[in-house]
Amino acid sequence: DGQTHGIWALDSSTNEEVPLIPGVLALLRDNPMQSEFACKDACEEHDRKNGNSDDEASDGNNSDTGSQASATSARSGDRKKKWKKFVESLDAICWQVLNFIKPGELKTVTETVKTLEEHFQSAQVLGAEVKLKAECTQTGMKDAYQMHFVNQLLNSYKGCRSLATKIAALNQAQSTMPEQTMSPV
Repeated sequence: DGQTHGIWALDSSTNEEVPLIPGVLALLRDNPMQSEFACKDACEEHDRKNGNSDDEASDGNNSDTGSQASATSARSGDRKKKWKKFVESLDAICWQVLNFIKPGELKTVTETVKTLEEHFQSAQVLGAEVKLKAECTQTGMKDAYQMHFVNQLLNSYKGCRSLATKIAALNQAQSTMPEQTMSPV
């Protein structure tokens, strides 16, 4: 219910409902993954600080006759504008929240165990480091306890030059692995 309707609380000082917004939203414009929002917000902020607006985006030096006026005469009639503080609407905030925070798919214990077993099987093949990192990134699963043993397997043949010595070193490392390589939790 909180994902569809949001989470609301009662503000005791004003006696009205207010939305609860996670603290991570304060970082929206600093998050490089949210470049669209960051660019939009940064441009709006820059324009507000420098006193620019959308209607001033054109040069403003064109006269009615089509000739160019000098920059000094065009600026002489301008008065300093006081900018109002930009206040985002609740709809705009909700839109940003819904586009930023998206729930993932729920995973089952058996699915997680199966995926971690596949990761460990991948580590038992020569040169599987890149493939293993890609699998961990794709699935979003990584067991820190298991990674200790995976790293032992991957590092076992690092100093070897020939294929035969690499295979022998990997087999030696596999023989020293415990039965349970996943976290017991």
